[in-house]
Amino acid sequence: MADLNQARTGRAAKDAFTHSGQRDAYSRQEQEKAHAMAAAKIARLKALRVARDAAEDAAKQTALANAPAQAPSGKGRKARAKPAR
Repeated sequence: MADLNQARTGRAAKDAFTHSGQRDAYSRQEQEKAHAMAAAKIARLKALRVARDAAEDAAKQTALANAPAQAPSGKGRKARAKPAR
């Protein structure tokens, strides 16, 4: 009878540790999956930002190349001469 109870107790403990290990493995897998999804999202957003910045730079360069050269208008503020002492 004692052997039967020990067998049941040992099996129950073994099952409990097995289930605990399975839960741990599942939670690790879920964490890794969430981390991979976040990394993919960050990479996608970074690629979009780089593309947007490149397009803005190209538009700036085009605008500068197509803009006519402006001569100084002479309407700016002129420096006053300091009075002599």
